[in-house]
Amino acid sequence: MAPLPATIQLCVLLVRRNNRYIRTLFTTVCAVLCLDVGQSESANDPTATSTISLDQGLSLAVQAIKDGNPDLAIEIARALWDADKRVSATYAIIATAYAQMEQHKAPRKAAAQAYRLTKVKPDRLQMAELAARSALSEGRPTLTQIWLRRAAINTNYESATRQIAQITAKCAS
Repeated sequence: MAPLPATIQLCVLLVRRNNRYIRTLFTTVCAVLCLDVGQSESANDPTATSTISLDQGLSLAVQAIKDGNPDLAIEIARALWDADKRVSATYAIIATAYAQMEQHKAPRKAAAQAYRLTKVKPDRLQMAELAARSALSEGRPTLTQIWLRRAAINTNYESATRQIAQITAKCAS
């Protein structure tokens, strides 16, 4: 992943130094500032738009989640999703943000989509575990078992497979 531009680094530093009460305000302002990076001289033109790379957008969304601002992370991820619907990381960000908001159905559905789009085993494992947790919170034990089995398929460690089997057994009873 490319290093963060100086403006984003400054925004992250500002957000980390302030208390939680004004963190949301700073995160929002910093997001606007970061989106203005690289704007041309036509800054006064209301039709002018600025662009950031996919990596920069993903970094900004992840930082919003870390700072406890899932709404901003979802907004950024949806904008990235509009740009390219085949990037599993956008669905992973949406799933994580909704899970942080303690919702159940939305993170499970987003995690399922991220699981379908990625072929990397550690990412599939992480999304299957998130979907399983969300299904369990939603009160759907059968769906929880299905996602736990998918998690077991994507792990390379025998101890993790046994642990997943124990959790699955608990869900069945």
